Parts: sequence; structure tokens; C-alpha cells
Amino acid sequence: MDFAQIRALLTEHFGQRLIKARAEMDKNGRLNSGDQAAHLNSAHFAQEALLEGWTLTPGEPDDRWVAALIERYDLSIQSLRELAG
Repeated sequence: MDFAQIRALLTEHFGQRLIKARAEMDKNGRLNSGDQAAHLNSAHFAQEALLEGWTLTPGEPDDRWVAALIERYDLSIQSLRELAG
């Protein structure tokens, strides 16, 4: 799996999550101010984590999230060393 394929898979994955979230909002109404603030704080933390090289979940390695995506989509991904070498 190359970078373009990974990017397409992640775009599809998160696009589907966005569709699901929008459907929930259509069903239940807009997010309340507490939920809005929580989502904004999460987004700001994620941006900072990417800039600083932190994990996306404090105290947990990102490998867990990558492994879950690999399992969910039954992927076979070469290690970065194999791709680079």
C-alpha cells in the first residue's frame, strides 16, 4: 500500500465518520455549547500534537489507533523502513 492509497483510505474513513456525525446532528439537533467546546479543544490539541510530535492521546502510543485501522480494513502495510529502503 503506497502513500496515495493510505491517504485515500483515511479520507474515506474520516469522511464516513463525518457523514455519521452529521446524521446524528440532523436527528438530535445541534451540539450544545459544552460539546462544541470539547470538540474544539480536541481539534486544537490534535493540531498542537502534530506540530510538536506528541501522540494524539496523551499517555498512549499512536500505534494503537494505527493497529485498529489496519485490523478494521484488513490491510497489509509494509514497515516504513521497508518503504524507505
